Amino acid sequence: MLTNAFRVDGDIALITGGGRGIGRACANLLADAGAKIIIAARTKSELDRVVDEIKDRGHEASAIICDASDNDAVRALPEQCAAAFGPPTILINNVGGGGPNDPRAQDIDAFEAQFHFNVGVAYLLSTLVAPNMDERGAIVNIASQAGVLAQKNFSAYGTAKAAMIQMTRNLAHDYAPNIRVNAIAPGAVKTDALMKYLNAETEELMRAKTPLGRLAEAEDVASSALFLASPASSFMTGKTLVLDGGAEWTTWPF
Repeated sequence: MLTNAFRVDGDIALITGGGRGIGRACANLLADAGAKIIIAARTKSELDRVVDEIKDRGHEASAIICDASDNDAVRALPEQCAAAFGPPTILINNVGGGGPNDPRAQDIDAFEAQFHFNVGVAYLLSTLVAPNMDERGAIVNIASQAGVLAQKNFSAYGTAKAAMIQMTRNLAHDYAPNIRVNAIAPGAVKTDALMKYLNAETEELMRAKTPLGRLAEAEDVASSALFLASPASSFMTGKTLVLDGGAEWTTWPF
C-alpha cells in the first residue's frame, strides 16, 4: 500500500534536541510511524515529558541526557543508544540554533562556538552513527532558510547552516549507496527560540511576507523529516527541502 512508504517500522531513531520544538515533534511523529525513539538533550524534565507522551500512545521511547557542546558526551551516544534499543537506523541532527548577530561586535570565539553547535555536532554524530547503520540508514539534518538566503545580521548562524547544507551534499556521496543523507531548511517556525522575538505586530509582518500566510509549526518540519527518513524518499539523497511557505526572501522583520 502507498501509505506503507511512510512507515518506519523496525527502525530506531536517534533525535538530538529532542526535548522540545522540532525535535519533540519529530520524536512523536516517527514514533507514530513505527520507530523506536531515542531522544537526546540537556534537560531531563523535557526529555521525560516527550518519553511519556510517546509511551502513553503505546510506543517505545528512551531518553539520554547529553550536552551537545561536549564532544565526549556526543561520542558516548552511540553506545548509549545500543544499550537502549540497538544502533540507530535513523539519525535526526536537530540540535543547533542561534539568533541574529552583529559582525562588528561578535568575535571569532563566539562565531566558532555557533559553527560547532550547528555543524560540528552533526558531523561528529553522523560519523559515529553511520558505521553501524544498515542499508536502510537515513540521516536528516535540520538546517535553516538562513543557510539559503543572504540577509543582514545572520553572518554566523546563516553561515553555519549553509555549511550544514553543503555537508549534507558531501556526506551523501561519502555514505552512498547504503545510507541516505538529506536536510530540511525551514523558514520561520513557531518554536520557543522564535517566540521570544515575536509579538502580534512582528508576527503579522512575517505572515504578510509569506505567500501561504502563516508561520511553520514544528509538526510541519516533522512531516518533512518523516518523509526523508522513510522509504517514501528512497531515491533521494544529498538534497535539501526548503520549507518556507513559498517565501523566496527573508521574512525576518527586524
